[in-house]
Amino acid sequence: MYDFLSENSLYVVLVIVVVIWAGFFFYLFRLDRKLSKIEEQR
Repeated sequence: MYDFLSENSLYVVLVIVVVIWAGFFFYLFRLDRKLSKIEEQR
């Protein structure tokens, strides 16, 4: 496993960055839906 990580460190970093961005956009999407629901109630 360590050999794989050392040889493909660029791909490992890219996967980590993509996962972080996907989580960030998912969080923003949920926040937008919650805010829209609150705005409809007013």
